[in-house]
Amino acid sequence: MTRPQPSAATVKSPTASHRAISLDDLFEVLSSEWRRRAVRALSTRSEATTAEEFVDTLHAEHGTTTDRSETRLAFHHNHLPRLAQYGIVEYDRETGLVGPGENLSEAASSLAAVAEDGSTPRVEH
Repeated sequence: MTRPQPSAATVKSPTASHRAISLDDLFEVLSSEWRRRAVRALSTRSEATTAEEFVDTLHAEHGTTTDRSETRLAFHHNHLPRLAQYGIVEYDRETGLVGPGENLSEAASSLAAVAEDGSTPRVEH
């Protein structure tokens, strides 16, 4: 499955490693619910968008009680840089653009393999 490349703008992340992501790193980066949501959302996009618009859409779709500005800050300082570090997204802090990264399809496929419907399975103890 090939993922669409950003066509409206090219986004280059200075921190993206552009290498295969290890299983340990993949599990670590996908340990956050917000990063899993971002991976799912980006896997359906074909163009780059602004980080602000992307986060606002995620925030609105998932009906969180967290203040939208707190979510934006978390994405700007934590989630997007971490996803970019592993090449899952391309994120340029200077232009504020975010788009699919080289390892996005691997991350999205891993999430799909865990849960058919893309939701996070709950484990009962």
